[in-house]
Amino acid sequence: MLLCAEICVILREKHLIVNVKRVGLMAKSTSKRTTMRDIAERAGVSVQTVSRVLNDQVGVSDVVRMRIKGLIEEMHYLPNQAAQVLKNQRTRLIETIFVDIGYMGEIGLTIAQIAATANDADYHVLFSIISADELKSTLEQSAARMVEGFILLAPRLQISDQDMLNISQEIPFVRMGNPMGTMLPSV
Repeated sequence: MLLCAEICVILREKHLIVNVKRVGLMAKSTSKRTTMRDIAERAGVSVQTVSRVLNDQVGVSDVVRMRIKGLIEEMHYLPNQAAQVLKNQRTRLIETIFVDIGYMGEIGLTIAQIAATANDADYHVLFSIISADELKSTLEQSAARMVEGFILLAPRLQISDQDMLNISQEIPFVRMGNPMGTMLPSV
């Protein structure tokens, strides 16, 4: 059992209410996130050497570079984007600002309710508009950004519960408009 933030979404009278709460969930793994130090220890090199490989810098032999790249993939290493922001002083984020969103119909109301409820809970919302082919890489990027949960609006996405859990990066989520018979959190 792993305690983590779960996003519970309740559709009530066509208004979306998002509550963030602590609950117990089964998780694929309770292990911590892989760090550059973990990679370095496993490869028998310094953290600086791992950093050189990640940043495609010179000064690392091809054999060591290949071993480190193999470990990065094997151990599912994702760079910590928060650390990169501190180092580079750049977030690489663009904010989408909606003004008078009520004029956008039902989807506008849904977006407004998500944003308002998140704001009330002192959270920020990031919107990603993607194709089904980009879902896995988007969730990998979400994990690197250390998002605490996601709401999936994908009415035409065909994916099994197990495949969705496999690509979710262990990030708690809820899906709006899930197909009938799913065991995943949905509204």
